[in-house]
Amino acid sequence: MYGHCIRPIERLTWDDVCELWDDGVFAGEEMEKIATLFFGGAELRAVLKVIEKVENDSRSLEAMNTDAGDRLRYLSERGKKAA
Repeated sequence: MYGHCIRPIERLTWDDVCELWDDGVFAGEEMEKIATLFFGGAELRAVLKVIEKVENDSRSLEAMNTDAGDRLRYLSERGKKAA
């Protein structure tokens, strides 16, 4: 496990927070809560939509990768049986 250290006098920018999200430090739910500290009104709604879309897209990609892995495993096992 690793941590990101930030000196107390430094401020996190939204870009910093997004980078931490990319690194897996924050989950989508946490990002939604953090977004309320940076944005309000229409901007907040737009940011929340982006967070939701990214989370949904990443879940879809994970499912596709799992399905592809299952197919490859099946084909590999099938090939062994035929040999």
